Amino acid sequence: MPSSIARPRADSGTKRVGVVLTTGLTYTTEILNGLVEYAWQQGHWRLEVDSEFHFGQRPAKINEDWKGDGIILVGGERDMDQRLWRRRIPMVNATGWTLGRSKLPFLFWDDADIAARAFRHLHSLGLEHLAYVGPQAFPPSRIRADAFARLARRKGISLHRLEWNPREVNEVAIRSQSQWRRAEELFMRWMASLPHRPIGIFANNDITASILISAGQSMGWNCPQDFAVMGFWNDKVICGSTHPALTSIQMDASAFGRKAGAMLDDLMSNRPQARDASVLMPASEVIPRESTNILPFDDALIGRVLKQIRREACHQPVRVEQLTRDLPMSRSSFTARFRSAVGHSAKQEIQRIREEEAKRLLRQTDWTITRIAEEMGFESTQDFTRFFKVQTGMAPRHFRE
Repeated sequence: MPSSIARPRADSGTKRVGVVLTTGLTYTTEILNGLVEYAWQQGHWRLEVDSEFHFGQRPAKINEDWKGDGIILVGGERDMDQRLWRRRIPMVNATGWTLGRSKLPFLFWDDADIAARAFRHLHSLGLEHLAYVGPQAFPPSRIRADAFARLARRKGISLHRLEWNPREVNEVAIRSQSQWRRAEELFMRWMASLPHRPIGIFANNDITASILISAGQSMGWNCPQDFAVMGFWNDKVICGSTHPALTSIQMDASAFGRKAGAMLDDLMSNRPQARDASVLMPASEVIPRESTNILPFDDALIGRVLKQIRREACHQPVRVEQLTRDLPMSRSSFTARFRSAVGHSAKQEIQRIREEEAKRLLRQTDWTITRIAEEMGFESTQDFTRFFKVQTGMAPRHFRE
């Protein structure tokens, strides 16, 4: 643990905290990391993990005979609280499911916010047809689908939904080869019925998105030119294993774990606000990759200019004057034509691309701020910092932290 964090003394007795994990996916491991950080700071928590996967903590079978002080439920098991219902043990529901008749304090992802981020990204690509794909039985997926549909209606964009039922595909996170094949066959039948291409598809998670890419390519479709796909989780193993690499929505799973720990702490300490607590955690940001790198504009000239911006703006300042120098039109005509096709100005597009590249380098590398400024063609570290503050409202080092 970082030496800069002062660990409190264990002055109120050790508390046994049980964590129920039903998957071994990367994001649940990161949630557990956040819980471990919170437990370490408390100084008197002992975590015990009930899972078929081994995470290095003390294993436990958390049932009606388990003797502990509090429980955090993570993953998708809907009936976990029923075994402990009569125990009245402090519990936090961080599964994403509404658990039967229980009234547990819950911590979920803000699924409407997730849908809004996905919609903004796909809409910014100029796509006129969108789709949502996810399991019918999973409540967060339904919330995302409904929010995504509302945003599409407001913009007059056609939306297609594939929400499969458990008889078609039984798992939210598809694990076995047979489940993968069933899902791929279902997705191929559904994609064959879509009336329009290109289409932008938002999948409920990265696994679903990766199967969609595979299904489309089996049909001879090109990703992203025929169908642009994005997922949720930003699982780097999954996103990097698809061809092309998968665009996804990043979430701060460690922060989710720390918040779940704090909520359970409130419950175990009988703080009055704890019983009715309900918290929705927003996602962090969209991480764009090749699966949505599409330019579906009818205006070929504007498409060519956009490709130039995306190719050059990551590495050097690009001025609108450079873009229009060899074009057969005036600056004012270009400005109007670009805004009509893309929805904002060429200067705003340049700034957006440079902001996204700066964020990527701050997030994915350990380069110094000075080196990032040099790689992106800024004249000085101060110029880079000034640009980043204007675009994001924070200094580069604060964003990295």
